[in-house]
Amino acid sequence: MPTNAASPRRTHALIVGIERYAASPQWDLDGPLHDALAIRDWLLSRGVPNDQIYLHVCPLEKNRAALAHPPISHMDPTDQALRETIDAIKKKSYDQADLLFFYWAGHGLISKDQQCLLLADATNADMQSYAVDNHEGSLCTSFANEHCAGFAQQIFLFDTCRSIHRQPASPPPVKPLPTGQPLAKSQFLFFASQKGQAATNLGQERHGLFTKVLLEQLQSRQAPENGWPPDMDAIAKAVQQVFADNPHQYPVYKRYRHFSGNEEIDPLPVPGEAASGGVEALTYLLSSAGQLCQPGALNDDLHRVILNGLGTDPRSAWDRLKANLGRTNLNVDRVAIHGKEILFGLRAASLEEEVRQVIDLCCDTDNGLALLDRAFEVFRSSKSRTKARSCLRAYAKTLPNQQSGNQI
Repeated sequence: MPTNAASPRRTHALIVGIERYAASPQWDLDGPLHDALAIRDWLLSRGVPNDQIYLHVCPLEKNRAALAHPPISHMDPTDQALRETIDAIKKKSYDQADLLFFYWAGHGLISKDQQCLLLADATNADMQSYAVDNHEGSLCTSFANEHCAGFAQQIFLFDTCRSIHRQPASPPPVKPLPTGQPLAKSQFLFFASQKGQAATNLGQERHGLFTKVLLEQLQSRQAPENGWPPDMDAIAKAVQQVFADNPHQYPVYKRYRHFSGNEEIDPLPVPGEAASGGVEALTYLLSSAGQLCQPGALNDDLHRVILNGLGTDPRSAWDRLKANLGRTNLNVDRVAIHGKEILFGLRAASLEEEVRQVIDLCCDTDNGLALLDRAFEVFRSSKSRTKARSCLRAYAKTLPNQQSGNQI
């Protein structure tokens, strides 16, 4: 986050906790209400005025008492109600709007490279949602335009799953929010998990694991001398440290700065020693593929092709991968030659051998698939292949050792 000081008295917060959805009781979650109230209590303890905290919750019936004693003002987390609150927040005058604090707990998913937050009125037939970023009319773009004069600093926290939507041909309908001419804002986004991962909900404790750890870190830095807003970079890294040995969930964050275009700052550490050949081979393959595909081909469609080509038997994965690629705009031999002659100076044979190694890794463990997910995310978002490879190597070093004994 920027170092510019803000005031809790000029902070406005939108908090969403959805436990019950219109779809069916099978969508119920026991925890988002208590997480939302815990975030609210923390904001109040830091001096944010009660009437500047907008609470949108849909509790399970058994949890309603938490809103009644004492009575806590709240609204529904439906599209209409949220849209009205978002519009009201954006109209706050510049001199009364230092910091926007946004928190959402409930169901979420990834569809067509968009993080989608499912609204309380979502059903199986109409999974209406808001997009977080990377989308015109998303939450981030809605709070960074001419119709939102204040809130130069913005914090977004999401305790939702980021599982891949299993019906790419029928993505959830995204409800676009009003936008306008872009304005310079600094936005910090912190997600409960990486792409493709679920976010653990501790039903017995009635808390999301991510929010529980996050609140512990926020409360540990509550002394007045720590200032406002919190140092979210330091807090995020401390949260990640807690999850370092968790193979199923690892929170990730990113920052947007709109002062010179739209800059995404990768939160991964600066790499030390280079990772071994398997990781490099995957990055080479992806970089080459990015040059050979038709415009926009290095996206979810290509990702799906490679995932479908892996299967469960590492011994034949490379052959299946080549067969799948053969039905797209890619040609594996051209990819290898391109990698040799133009980009990386590798012999085609060694490229195939090293890619086989990384395919074996991806077939063996969930961590391998997380690496593959990260590779596509990095190469889609980065304009610099050198930076992208460095980021991927650094990420690979954070993964636990693989069952096969290979260290990447």
